[in-house]
Amino acid sequence: MNVSTWGSTGGWIPNHYILIRKKACSSLRNLYGNAWFTLLNAFNVPTDRCPIPVGTYITSGYELTKFEDMNLPKVSFYGKYKVVGRIKNVENKDVCCIVVETNFIRPWETLIQ
Repeated sequence: MNVSTWGSTGGWIPNHYILIRKKACSSLRNLYGNAWFTLLNAFNVPTDRCPIPVGTYITSGYELTKFEDMNLPKVSFYGKYKVVGRIKNVENKDVCCIVVETNFIRPWETLIQ
């Protein structure tokens, strides 16, 4: 996982936060903490153990307040962030990828475009 921040003069600045782990499933389970079970329930995953069975999992929604139970820093600077996550197999080939962009804003601010 590589987290980038949006620079004050524009453009993404990579390597704000880097996380590299082996055993993707158990590492994600540890990272998600108590939110792991809520996430699996939201996607109707048939087990809470690793590995997760191969399949297509779809959710109609996920309670975002459950992110408070994750094993991640609870405080972050305001700004625009991009998270790029990749899961690789033993041959070092990508088998999963996710990209998320988010803004942390103060209550009185408007969204950064």
